[in-house]
Amino acid sequence: MGAKLGYKSGIFKDFVSEKTRVSLACRSNDIMVNLNFSVPFRGLVHAGKKDSGCSFRGDGKLTYSLNVPHAACGTVHV
Repeated sequence: MGAKLGYKSGIFKDFVSEKTRVSLACRSNDIMVNLNFSVPFRGLVHAGKKDSGCSFRGDGKLTYSLNVPHAACGTVHV
């Protein structure tokens, strides 16, 4: 089964697969990335380069959030 992307106002804000749901919320100073897993997650998530400020290692929970600052993690204003 393929992944589905949510599309609203020209911006993709949701990604859904069999094991993962990722949603994005653009805020004034950052982008909030919410990750929901159907099984305990024990992997590595990173935005941009594997910078410690833009990554985390899962410890077996099902839900995580990652704040990606607009001026860090390789983000580019377009």
